[in-house]
Amino acid sequence: MSDFQGPAELRPDLAALRERCVLLHALLVHDPGELRLDGAGPVELYDVESGDQMTSATGAQAAALAEAAHAARVQRLRRFAVRSDIAFGDWDATRPWQRALIEHLAGARGA
Repeated sequence: MSDFQGPAELRPDLAALRERCVLLHALLVHDPGELRLDGAGPVELYDVESGDQMTSATGAQAAALAEAAHAARVQRLRRFAVRSDIAFGDWDATRPWQRALIEHLAGARGA
C-alpha cells in the first residue's frame, strides 16, 4: 500500500520486489479530497515525507489538472502492473481499508 509518489512512481522498486516473490500485490492509496483545489488564491502544499514545499493555484482548472494527472498516474501504474504480473488496485482512502483489501484480494484471485 503506497501513494507511489516516489521517483518513477516506485516502479523500479516494485520490479525488484516482483523478482523476489511468487505474487506481488500493490494498492495505490489516494484521497479524492487531495485533488480538490477549490478556493481563491494560491495554497501552500507541504510533503510530510520529503519536507518539500510548493505553492499551487486553486480553482476549477487546477482541480481538473490534478484529476487528469491522477488518472494518468493510475493508468501508468496499471499498465506497468499488467506487464510485470503484479496484482494492482486503486484504493480510495475514504473507504475502510479492510473492505478495500478484501475486494482487491477477491478481484486478484479471480483475475
